[in-house]
Amino acid sequence: MNATTSAAAYGPLAGADLEVELAQARVADHDAQDAATLDRDSGASVVPLARRRAGSPAPDDAV
Repeated sequence: MNATTSAAAYGPLAGADLEVELAQARVADHDAQDAATLDRDSGASVVPLARRRAGSPAPDDAV
């Protein structure tokens, strides 16, 4: 079976599967997305509270 025969035989089936998948409702986990964004954006600038009170920044603090 060459590529043309394969596409002719299976093309409509793949197209129907794609249409069904696109018609499904999209479900988003906003809590997981928010947690990932928070981790990505503020992870490097976190200073432990005890060191912040003492007035000395953390040695690995990204400034």
